Amino acid sequence: MAKTKDKKKLKKQNKKKQAPAAKQIKWAYLLVAIIAGAIVFSTIFDNAYLNYDDDVYVYENPLIRNMEMGDLFSGSYLSQYSPMAMTIMSIQYKISDSVGFIRFGSLFVHLLSVLFVFLIFRRLTKEDWMAGVIATLWAVHPMQVESVAWLSAAMKVGTYTLFYFMSIWMYLKYLDNTTDKKWWIFSIVIMAVSAMCKEQAVALPVMLLAIDYFYKRDVFSGKVLGEKAPYIILSIIFGVVTLRATAGSLDGQLIADNGNQFNIFERFFLALHTLMAYVQKTVAPVNLSFFYTYPLKGSIPANVYINAVLALGLIGSLVWAVLKDKRWIAFGLLIFFINVFFPTLTSLMSVRDVLMADRYMYVPIAGLFFLFVYGLNQLKTKLPFEPQYLGFVLAAVFAVIGFMRVGVFKNSGTLFTDVIEKESYSQPPLNPHLALAFNNRGIYRKDVDKDLKGALADYEKAIQSNAAYPNAYLGRGNINFNAGKDDAALVDYNKVAELDPDNGYNYSARGAIFAKRGQYDKAIKDLNLAIQNEPYLVAAYSNRALTYLNMGKPSEAIADIDRFLKLQPNTADMIEMKGLCYMRLGNFNEAINQISKAISLSPNIPSFYRNRANAYEQVGKQAEAQADLQRADSMR
Repeated sequence: MAKTKDKKKLKKQNKKKQAPAAKQIKWAYLLVAIIAGAIVFSTIFDNAYLNYDDDVYVYENPLIRNMEMGDLFSGSYLSQYSPMAMTIMSIQYKISDSVGFIRFGSLFVHLLSVLFVFLIFRRLTKEDWMAGVIATLWAVHPMQVESVAWLSAAMKVGTYTLFYFMSIWMYLKYLDNTTDKKWWIFSIVIMAVSAMCKEQAVALPVMLLAIDYFYKRDVFSGKVLGEKAPYIILSIIFGVVTLRATAGSLDGQLIADNGNQFNIFERFFLALHTLMAYVQKTVAPVNLSFFYTYPLKGSIPANVYINAVLALGLIGSLVWAVLKDKRWIAFGLLIFFINVFFPTLTSLMSVRDVLMADRYMYVPIAGLFFLFVYGLNQLKTKLPFEPQYLGFVLAAVFAVIGFMRVGVFKNSGTLFTDVIEKESYSQPPLNPHLALAFNNRGIYRKDVDKDLKGALADYEKAIQSNAAYPNAYLGRGNINFNAGKDDAALVDYNKVAELDPDNGYNYSARGAIFAKRGQYDKAIKDLNLAIQNEPYLVAAYSNRALTYLNMGKPSEAIADIDRFLKLQPNTADMIEMKGLCYMRLGNFNEAINQISKAISLSPNIPSFYRNRANAYEQVGKQAEAQADLQRADSMR
């Protein structure tokens, strides 16, 4: 009897000793994934913002800069409804607007997603090593770089993915005990948060049904379908919101010049081609590009049709796996197809100016990694080594390529040079879909490198690529305007108005030329159009305010200055202009207040002191006026 008790005691002690070891191994696999992801993106903190969406959607976005919660959630911004993503970014900017800190936020969100990838697949596979390999591959794959290194994608794709995975994990927790609805409710709430980051979260109900299928639940039962009802309602709501936000927003010229040049039959093959191309680039991530351009009309390469046939075979594999009850194969393919469906649909409908994009694989790629790792597990008795070794070796290879890919996103110059080199044809003509790449590299050369000659060369290349691309004329016009070549600039601005009659940036620039020439009525007409088409364009408000001031309408100028300052507070020269307006109105005390505020923001501008001196003289404060004049003279 005593021996039996001793044996039981010994077993309990052994279990206690083994439990911490098992837990340690579990978190060790996760730690490998997180450390690997951090290393791959370790140079991201030095990367500059890109001049493709990072400006208008992020660091120049007044809703983010000013954290206008009512405006953030009340409607769309530039045809996008992503209030939660913008709120998270706004909080980051409130803490610090340094590029390094903002980049840290993007990486932090990515690594949090790695955590939930690990937790999800640990529950699905019941194996720590399988979850660890999947999470590591997901963390480091080169196709993931775009969604982390490109700030606009990180803000929306990164955050939506984090909450998407979080909602899935909560649903898996609910499946542990379906009588307890707590985790089910949490999952629904988090799905709503995900959808407020990016519309692709609407795929979640189907994704959860795929999990039910993998768990061998009856997916057509009333209970299972009833569980999905709230998710489906959310999908419908956010689907409608997205359609309303994007209605009429697509650049008709860009669409006409790419996808819609193909008939529906050709677009069907192009869409299928992208499916297979995503798989191929997952397996062999070479020649990755920020812009995968469409082929030329009438010159669709043979590999497109070959890939289309292979994609049909992949879809057939899914059907076969379902019929043969090969659930792990079917489930991995379902993860891929469900989450890549909407991006593929955009290829079929040709509503994007690119054929495919790496960021569209941020979530779907997990399904391909699941297939690979689960397949390794199936072969483990036949392998001469532990299967996780092969998984981590592959992850190491992907990590090296991913690390180098991060460097491509260093700035707009390096990124668009990479695009141009990879998407150019080996023989003439120029790729017509590279107009944007040449244009944006030109913007970078003008604004950052101060290389006006190189910028002009890029604008010319953009026009040669696609003579109907309006932004290249706008860029060339801006260089001519800054060089004092107003006539040449006006020719370019008129061309933009012809090609893109809704381009607010162009009307703002052309309005400035008219104002400079004293053609104030024409200037106001153009500036009104600029603000009508781009209500957040601060340059249009400043140009119109200056025009009103020159027309002798200081009250109208003040109204525009106030609109400008709401979007971009604490702008010293605009506050000083407001002071000048009050001087025109004879309100010299308020003029002194405004100019003093401008001086507190920018104390080293001589003209501010001279203008305040004039205001002081008008109210009889000669000593203050003299002190300001002396201060201004000392700055010469």
